[in-house]
Amino acid sequence: MKTQIDVIPFGGLGNRLRVLNSALYLSQKIGAKVSLGWIVKAELNTDFNNLYESATIPFERVGSFRMTLFHYFLKHIFVQKYTGVYKIILSLFYDLIIFDNEALNWSKEELIEKTTGSKKVLIATCYQFWDFPDYNNFVLTRDLKAKVESYSRSFENVIGVHVRRTDHIDIIKASSLNSYFEQMDKTLKESPERSFFICSDDAEVKKELKDKYGNKVFFNEIELSRASTVGMEGAILDIYLLAKTEKIIANSKSSFAVLASKIGKNKEIIEV
Repeated sequence: MKTQIDVIPFGGLGNRLRVLNSALYLSQKIGAKVSLGWIVKAELNTDFNNLYESATIPFERVGSFRMTLFHYFLKHIFVQKYTGVYKIILSLFYDLIIFDNEALNWSKEELIEKTTGSKKVLIATCYQFWDFPDYNNFVLTRDLKAKVESYSRSFENVIGVHVRRTDHIDIIKASSLNSYFEQMDKTLKESPERSFFICSDDAEVKKELKDKYGNKVFFNEIELSRASTVGMEGAILDIYLLAKTEKIIANSKSSFAVLASKIGKNKEIIEV
């Protein structure tokens, strides 16, 4: 009997996709079946299928009854705080439970040994726990794919710039706006024909970059928000347009930037 893996990815889109991708590539290694439990909450208020049509590595969806339980019961902040209690309760339904600690610390050998020795496995984390080459197995909806192709048709000699400013304190502290200016100035000095696609969650940052670099920068005038499907469609357009650039100036602690760098052809992240 095949191992059944239920995967519950926590966090924003970048975190969730790296968890799902980890589970899918692990499943290929051990011959397991994967079911996705995509919890629609404030940190990502839209379903997977509103953004993606399918995946080339197949998976199913967790059933509605169990998803209802997960939605109200499985909260990442509480799982982190009361890990032992959650494991006792969930062990009634699963032979093996993998939370953040296991995802971060188990070796490949441990993962293979413990998952293949279990019939029912629950993986609930925001961390990558298995290697994968890229994110090309996820297929955008037709509408989103058409928009990406339409918007990126004129991309030539374009460098991506991802400036995260509203929700990641470590990145804000580590990467000042001046550090982005330095890399952009260096790029233009070496290659004056370059232009920049700006991807940022801060309208003031976009304005400041536009004031400084004029027609050398451009960006989407669309809603970017985790709180709605429309806002998430805007965010995913930014990710896939960032993926159409040649290189990405960003802080690599951002899963958003790392995700974009591994869509299509793998791209260099110029660290700030």
